[in-house]
Amino acid sequence: TDEIRGSTAKELAATHLLAMPIGEWSLRTSDKWPEDPADDVAGPAWAGHVRFASAPPVVTPTPDLSEGIPLPSSISAVRGVR
Repeated sequence: TDEIRGSTAKELAATHLLAMPIGEWSLRTSDKWPEDPADDVAGPAWAGHVRFASAPPVVTPTPDLSEGIPLPSSISAVRGVR
């Protein structure tokens, strides 16, 4: 997709994917923003949090997001995003 940048080797190495039946899993997330390298922050991709714990979901761009980068259509299409 043209909405996101490619993953770095470091990000892929730190990513784990699990397939588990619904009702038998949990998720732990962090409220801290990642420390992104300058060339990543300078890129054209939108970055932020989409919190589905509330209704409607809350979308928050990263504090260091470059001005003028629009919210991707895949995120704004989520019903009720504010």
